[in-house]
Amino acid sequence: MGTRERLASELRKVAAAASTSNAEKYEASIEEIEKFGLRRFQPDGTIYLYRAKPSNLSLTGYLGRTTIMEFLVMNDALRRAVMRRDGMGEIERIAREAGMRTMYEDGLSKALSGQTTIEELSRVAAPPDENFFTSKNDKPHPITGK
Repeated sequence: MGTRERLASELRKVAAAASTSNAEKYEASIEEIEKFGLRRFQPDGTIYLYRAKPSNLSLTGYLGRTTIMEFLVMNDALRRAVMRRDGMGEIERIAREAGMRTMYEDGLSKALSGQTTIEELSRVAAPPDENFFTSKNDKPHPITGK
């Protein structure tokens, strides 16, 4: 089992009067949808994001922290891939088939639900390099060379 995590500033949508809310909901632009790949999380309909809004509860608009995490549970298929010293692309493929999602994907999900903002996610977690885990660009292991 392996985990990675970061703390991100948290938005809280207050159920009381709108004047006390510190989260402002807005429709995501086409550029934001494409840049962050938001259609993977919501294939249809209007996509909404949230921005921090200063309020009488918080001057920054953020209240507390939330965890953005990556969680990987070792299973037999992953164990065999590691023992064979398979490339990183193959190991990630097997992990994703078992349900793993990256820290960045967890953050995007939380930004869509209003727990944090895209800006806060960008501050604490970089998007994965698209070519880093692809099998055609599989790099040899830095120690074994395999």
